[in-house]
Amino acid sequence: MDAGPRIGPHGVARPVGRHEDAEFWIEQIEAVTDPAGSAGTVLSYQRMLQLAERLDEIMAGTAWQGPTLLFRADDDPLITTTHTGRLLELHPTGRYRTIPTGGHSLLISRPADYIDAVTEFLSVT
Repeated sequence: MDAGPRIGPHGVARPVGRHEDAEFWIEQIEAVTDPAGSAGTVLSYQRMLQLAERLDEIMAGTAWQGPTLLFRADDDPLITTTHTGRLLELHPTGRYRTIPTGGHSLLISRPADYIDAVTEFLSVT
């Protein structure tokens, strides 16, 4: 049997032996960009709107009180220091760590650092 690349639904070659995390994200992107997957995207937006409508109720509740790890890249364009500060207010005993670079998707851009941070946190909690 040929062990060459598989062809995804959009005609893109997918090498054999791809890391399973990469495979997961590729499948997510294909699901959203596939015309049949657009209904799922609309449902996701509807759920986000439902959550937004309940934001006051949600924020009035008690924040998670268990062990919490907060980390971000210093160059993350979406999660700002203001966001991080708010999360630290909600989780005052949380551990906070920054990674100098990596953007918003640290699991993709800095997987070793991401895994090290989570592993270290889980080993001491």
